[in-house]
Amino acid sequence: MPYATRLDPNGAAQIMREATVQPATWNEADRSFEVIWTTGAAVVRFDWYDGDYYDETLGTEPANVRLDRLNDGGPVLVDHIARVGALAGSVVPGSARMEGGKGIARVRLTDAPDMADTVSKVRDGHLRTVSVSYHVHTFERTRGQNGARDVMHATDWEPVEISLTPVPADPGATIRSRSETEMPDIIENDDPQRQPRRSQTPRQRTSMATEALILERCSRASLSREFERGLLDQHEEEPMTQREMERAIGDEIVRVRQTPHIDSRQSPRTDAVRDMRDAFGDALYARLSGAEPTERAREYAGASMIDMARGLLEARGERVRWLRPAGVLDALSRAGHVTAGDFAHILDTAGRRYLLDAYGAYNSPLRLIARKRDFVDFRTRYGVQAEGPAYLMAVAENAEFKRVMLKEAANGVKLGTYGGIFGITRQALVNDDLGVFSQMATFWARAQAGTEAAFFTGLIAGNGVVLEEDNKTLYHADHGNVAASGGPITVANLGAARASLRTIKNRDGETNANVTPKYLVVGPAKETQAEQVLAEISASQPSEVNPFSGKLELVVDANQTGNSWRLFADPGIFPVLEYGNLEGQDGLYTETRIGFDVDGVEMKARTDIGAGAIDYRGTYLNPGD
Repeated sequence: MPYATRLDPNGAAQIMREATVQPATWNEADRSFEVIWTTGAAVVRFDWYDGDYYDETLGTEPANVRLDRLNDGGPVLVDHIARVGALAGSVVPGSARMEGGKGIARVRLTDAPDMADTVSKVRDGHLRTVSVSYHVHTFERTRGQNGARDVMHATDWEPVEISLTPVPADPGATIRSRSETEMPDIIENDDPQRQPRRSQTPRQRTSMATEALILERCSRASLSREFERGLLDQHEEEPMTQREMERAIGDEIVRVRQTPHIDSRQSPRTDAVRDMRDAFGDALYARLSGAEPTERAREYAGASMIDMARGLLEARGERVRWLRPAGVLDALSRAGHVTAGDFAHILDTAGRRYLLDAYGAYNSPLRLIARKRDFVDFRTRYGVQAEGPAYLMAVAENAEFKRVMLKEAANGVKLGTYGGIFGITRQALVNDDLGVFSQMATFWARAQAGTEAAFFTGLIAGNGVVLEEDNKTLYHADHGNVAASGGPITVANLGAARASLRTIKNRDGETNANVTPKYLVVGPAKETQAEQVLAEISASQPSEVNPFSGKLELVVDANQTGNSWRLFADPGIFPVLEYGNLEGQDGLYTETRIGFDVDGVEMKARTDIGAGAIDYRGTYLNPGD
């Protein structure tokens, strides 16, 4: 049974597989012939989500495949080159179909002079393979058993074009079955009665197409020449089934990945290079923050961002010592993802640390009144609450204990994702403009704190939140947590609010919750009045004693308007608001790369955060005067 489903609503990932031409179906009159463009057989692929290999299979029932593009005269290209000059023909409209577990279509080639050579090679049987590219909209994943790879089965996919190619573009492609008049180079089943056609020599027994396939796949996977030669020899001696060849190559890929690798080329990714990269990150952070550089960063304390890029390039064998700053950046963009990734890592490390410093100065004060609980996924999360007597009850001899039930809470909280991309221009890097970093960190820190504050303010201001528990607003007369009429912040009004909190009923509806207020929450309009009321007064007589001095903490919500004020209990005892991040992703997650849309560096910041009201018993509202 599938244990996971992955959706690709945009169908963004275009995948390619080899398919087969059927030369026996060639029609000279219109230069058309039939191809079997899929059998849905397993192909080994790499999962960039999970970092492991899996077997991809394609559903071959008519309901699995979207054939509209092909049946509308889909293009036939040369080697998947999406240009007019590489258009070799088109699919005969209405001919694409799923039949007997295979995808079949008739294609017609153009009579244009520039395609005469291609037409001749297909007609003469030299060009016998085609490659189909497709989008997968929905995968179902099934866990592999006893060490076998997981299976990703495409239940909704769409072929978009067919290409003529002597060797498939994808290293995971497979030879498909040919027409019934030909024997396959690789047996597609394990039937011992179905023997391959034998020739006079081992080299003839391994067809040119099969040899090209093995060479291409081993090359793309960076497998050794020794393994490549051994696999060819093995197939020559005893032709393998498709499954056997797939497993042999897959097992070798896994073995190579698990073997410690030492790269002895001119520019290896050595510990020394990594140490230099990390020291550069420490040095850049020290320059940004004004902190004392670490011991390993001390010698780089005066290095500019261009100096750091130059150092990485030279450590990997690039000759850039005498290049001007702009030339260093151009060399960095051409150097490949490893070196470019190292430079991005320096900027990301320094920027992230400086961002954390800035974030501490912009924390939302309303965090004090909310309980934090992280989320494991993006589904609405409901807590648990106890239902039963609010106190321990006497148990007579031989009598039963009263049962307290734990049930799912009525009010849930759900995560959302928020973020953006900040570009650091090429000019700023050349100018070594660290002010860009400080602006970026301040912007993201304020944006993160502002997002949190907006969540909390939206939950309490205006009293628009309706609780799922009883379909009533957070502050409601039936809850006993709202004043009948508004009034200023005075000792008398605070006393009335505290008394109401203590007498709010528990969930049993009978006993008082005895809630103790801890925080007084106000907007800017009431900040001064609240400070005056909460200030400690040296009383000359008992009637002048301020009973709330040192008992309530003032929390000012800058986004709150009007004169209303609220009391909140300790969220660890009587939580009213709850918020959290995706587990392991507290605060802002940043990622930096050498820009493509922006000529420079791009930093993406993202936060997964959710907040909600879960109970009314720990808060009280006075609309104010």
